[in-house]
Amino acid sequence: MMDPDEPSCSYADSRSDSSDDSCFEVEGTPPKTKKAKLTKFAGAAKYKTKFNHDWTKEFPFITSVSGDQYRFRCNVCDKKIKCDHTGKKDVIMHCKSKSHLDQAKALRAQPKLPFQSAQSNEELNRTEAELQMAVLTAISNVPLAFHDRLSPTIRKVFPDSKIALKYHSASTKATCMLNEAVAPMLINNLLGSMRLHPFSICIDGSNDTELEKMNPITVRIYDVSSNMVVTRFLDMCTTTGGTAEAIYNTMNVRLRSLLNCPNPWMLCTSVGVDNTSVNIGIRDSIKTRVLLQNPAIYFNGCPCHIIHNAAQKARESFSEISGFDIEEFVIDLFYWFDKSTKRKNGLQSYCMFCDQEYRKIMKHVSTQWLSLEIAVERSLKQFPSLTSYFKSEDESQARFRRLQTTFTDSMTEVYLMFFQSVLPCFTHCNQFLQREEPLIHVLQPQLEKLLKNILAKFVKPAVIAEGLKNDDGLLSVNFKDKANHVSNNNLVIGYTTKRILQRLLDEGDISLY
Repeated sequence: MMDPDEPSCSYADSRSDSSDDSCFEVEGTPPKTKKAKLTKFAGAAKYKTKFNHDWTKEFPFITSVSGDQYRFRCNVCDKKIKCDHTGKKDVIMHCKSKSHLDQAKALRAQPKLPFQSAQSNEELNRTEAELQMAVLTAISNVPLAFHDRLSPTIRKVFPDSKIALKYHSASTKATCMLNEAVAPMLINNLLGSMRLHPFSICIDGSNDTELEKMNPITVRIYDVSSNMVVTRFLDMCTTTGGTAEAIYNTMNVRLRSLLNCPNPWMLCTSVGVDNTSVNIGIRDSIKTRVLLQNPAIYFNGCPCHIIHNAAQKARESFSEISGFDIEEFVIDLFYWFDKSTKRKNGLQSYCMFCDQEYRKIMKHVSTQWLSLEIAVERSLKQFPSLTSYFKSEDESQARFRRLQTTFTDSMTEVYLMFFQSVLPCFTHCNQFLQREEPLIHVLQPQLEKLLKNILAKFVKPAVIAEGLKNDDGLLSVNFKDKANHVSNNNLVIGYTTKRILQRLLDEGDISLY
């Protein structure tokens, strides 16, 4: 920094160029020097002054400018002014300018809207009632259009209530309360807990065929207020593709933004996904990308999917051997009677003839794990009536012909009884694993129990007992070796299945050859 006692070089040079007398020096006379002019804001032209947020305490009508630290915004004038020259003095000079004073005078002359500083108790009670009704409809999965009729009904039913008389909440207001008040509060509480406590997340993709694929993220976390482990919805990630890269990038960006954390995966303990290669593949999957961020995360595929897929493979193998496809049968049966009152009334007549109660045919969907057992049980309860119906009626449709052939076959009832006996092994374990409470501590014992129940149907008890003594347990049992199988007479296919099978053999309807 320049010393004020020394001459200013630049000023002396400029003066020497303009004055001829200054170019000559008299011998014996010391050269004349001129001190530089001192200013209060020395060096301001060289060193720019940044906006200081402390200025807003003295001038509350100014704010900083985003992206420009050398300017301030005057809300009175609605202008952006430079402050890089003399800093606070630039603010003071602007406040004394004629344009600013005129704008301030005009603002003071404008009438002010009267705002109440606080609501009365009656208004607060009315708002609380409207909010609670909106939350109730959301929890009960009731359409928000219900509120359009709710307000006049409440005023009519409770005419002596001051809250009811002032109750005004249609679907628009209820939607706004849920989206703008309730949802942000719940999300913020969840995010606060996620920053303090370990959590696990689950993600699943929709089967939608539109341009975007929905991937909802749910969080499993310990809730301090309820003293329970709860599941909460966090966010709906939408992707334009179903690749591992697209899904992971969307999840990563959303988690970083919500948790305000550069690596949110360090806060996560486990991730639950489906058993597809996109999710848990060993090369390019969501699992491989997440483990790069936190190798300690535990990835758990869906055991319910594994159980369902195992049952599906067994059904396909049974269909190849026997020629009877249980899924094709129950689907054909449902759609034959669906949307036809005439056919349903016809079946009801046959139920009365067979002294049975008419029951609705249940629908089976291949992606719904528990619907097959229900559809099989319903078919068996009306099997005599259905058999009489398809043997007596005559239709030309291909679906009817398939069903008629199936009900004419004596083995159809045996097949249905067999599925009725084996499907509970899968559905009971599946239902157990779909409980609300944490089940990670009983997952392995339940899967081992399922494996033991399946092996017990066709593997010798001694082989199973020997396998339990090994370190690998039931996984060491060689169930493919026919030497470890029980005889055909000892196969566990269900007591009723065996009884009907024996009756058909005795009556000569079927034979062993």
